[in-house]
Amino acid sequence: MVLLKNEGNTLPLKKPHKMAIFGSHTRTAVADPNMQFSVMSSGPTYDGHLATDSGTGQGSLSYLITPEMELNRKASQDGTMLRWVANDTYSSSSGYGLVMQGSKSTSVTSAISSYAENMDVCIVFINALAGEGTDRAELYNTGQDALIKEVADNCANTAVVINTVGARLVDHLLGQESGNSIVDVLYGDVNPSGRLIYTIAKNESDYDVDICNTHNCNFAEGYYIDHQHFDAYNVTPRYEFGYVLSYTNFTSSHLNIDAPSSISHYPTGKLSVDGYEDLWDVVVNVSVKVRNTGSVDGADIPQIYIGYPEAARQPVRQLRGLDNVEVKSGQQQEVKFELRRRDISHWDVEAPNWAVEPGTYQVYVGASSRDLRLHSSFSIKNQS
Repeated sequence: MVLLKNEGNTLPLKKPHKMAIFGSHTRTAVADPNMQFSVMSSGPTYDGHLATDSGTGQGSLSYLITPEMELNRKASQDGTMLRWVANDTYSSSSGYGLVMQGSKSTSVTSAISSYAENMDVCIVFINALAGEGTDRAELYNTGQDALIKEVADNCANTAVVINTVGARLVDHLLGQESGNSIVDVLYGDVNPSGRLIYTIAKNESDYDVDICNTHNCNFAEGYYIDHQHFDAYNVTPRYEFGYVLSYTNFTSSHLNIDAPSSISHYPTGKLSVDGYEDLWDVVVNVSVKVRNTGSVDGADIPQIYIGYPEAARQPVRQLRGLDNVEVKSGQQQEVKFELRRRDISHWDVEAPNWAVEPGTYQVYVGASSRDLRLHSSFSIKNQS
């Protein structure tokens, strides 16, 4: 689960007195999630809580905990007044409301703004549906964008939870315990530690790959997709590959590299079904120390990126390893990365074989593809 934005420390929630939740993604759909998806929705969003993929990737759930179910349970424990609009486009005509018979009370207007006003916190749940044989043709959804804006305009503390293949929490597809997982992070029982597995651009035009709706597409971009494109052309993303926020803070230090001074240009091991056996030999060892400087326990995921010598004609940086390490508040742990021969090789088309280019290799360790906190290098010669 990835926390993207947390202005004013809206999250984690602290037993709010009044809370409102919005969107059809908060609840179950009209048919259970094991039914064919066309039964419940068509188009780029799913009319219900999206917890599994479609097509052959669709899971078979024995039950489904939705955010609405778990937030109701939490509200009953904390004494929170919970209001909800389980629809993405809920509205009414002016002048129509509900008035209790025989009373002079104010009518109850069925508008998003009336549910969002005077709340301590509002949470909007949205999703984006795609799957086998069904790609999305849009990077945004007008209806859901309007819902978020309407809520945020009327509620000072607004969080947005996004499921897709103030605060923004991206949780992808979480399965039958989805509601429990989301609420655990919203309330801080679990520290968010997932990483963004793609780059989110500032503008749609920043992406270098056009939508292709045919069976034959020309992948002219080569290596330069996602963060490798943004890095090569110095395009600043909104949220980069590997990005995350946390309820605590981590620092990295003591980058150490143990690398050989020389290595053969091509692998020399025995050829097997997985290629030359020595492609999988560990040739470079890297270690760093990660410290939790915040006030709560949490998990950090340090990432190691490699920059090749210019002659290899590779992207600026390539991810070559990561680790998930639990670190208690105020404590420190050592993280070790093992780079195999394959990790520092590139494909020589003319050979054709995996080649280790002689020269200087850059080593970066950080929290994302842009948040690179430690940097060093090592040089390798080819054995004659």
